[in-house]
Amino acid sequence: GISNRYERVYLGIHPAVISDKISRNDLSINEGETVLSTIVFANPIKGVDVLIKSLSLVENCILILIGLDNSGYTDYLRKLADDYSVSARIRWIGITDKPLEYLHLSDIYIQPSRTEALSLAACEALSLGISVVGSNVGGLPEVSSLLFETGNYVDLSVVLQGLIHDSNLYQRLRHEALDKFNTLFDIHNGIATYASLYESYS
Repeated sequence: GISNRYERVYLGIHPAVISDKISRNDLSINEGETVLSTIVFANPIKGVDVLIKSLSLVENCILILIGLDNSGYTDYLRKLADDYSVSARIRWIGITDKPLEYLHLSDIYIQPSRTEALSLAACEALSLGISVVGSNVGGLPEVSSLLFETGNYVDLSVVLQGLIHDSNLYQRLRHEALDKFNTLFDIHNGIATYASLYESYS
């Protein structure tokens, strides 16, 4: 519960470092298209189906799906994309050891999970100055720029459209994303804070 007797300290992660950048042209993304992305694995708890359905209600955007394997569930998601007529707007990256090379292309990162702790991928997006839209579950409210109702693809589409069409909000949240990472989730700050706490009790 809430108490003034404790302080939340995140250990954090290293800021994202990108060596070989993938370009938008490499993924056949046109000028002016908004790029959405998520890093997930093939399990319903990650809510990729929610994201695919929401894509049908958001115009002029491309979705980069990073991390899905060649499983039966991925086959289901591909069929779902066909059913909602959004297959042509999805880039299926699959499992890769260089997810950040794709992540840096994002205008908006989305974590649509049905259950989640504090998402590492969302923190990495923040470190690149990418705003995060997350479901209102688990630790995602702590790391997200905007929230939507878990499992509600219509609500997700409303949040995305509002962000895409409000350039002032979009720019403000990008700046706040990097500030949030630097303040809360940069591992260098986390280590310094932990060291200070240990020293204060030694």
